[in-house]
Amino acid sequence: MLLNWCEEITNIDPSINFRATGGWVKTVTGLDKSVLNGFSLIGEFVKAGDYKTEFSDGLYLDCNKEERNPIQNRISGYSD
Repeated sequence: MLLNWCEEITNIDPSINFRATGGWVKTVTGLDKSVLNGFSLIGEFVKAGDYKTEFSDGLYLDCNKEERNPIQNRISGYSD
């Protein structure tokens, strides 16, 4: 699917300040239950930003870091 990740995320939450202070997108293909933190998510990091690019069908996890509350990051899932 061809999409603009920034547009997709801001459609979900218009108040978001997309990638204001960083963030990442990762495919999620599985879970490693032997690990108890974020490294338990099995998948690859992908480039996503304010441009159109091709994404395969699947589950994506987005973490958007924002200055307004640096302790709390927004994490969103996207699946088609």
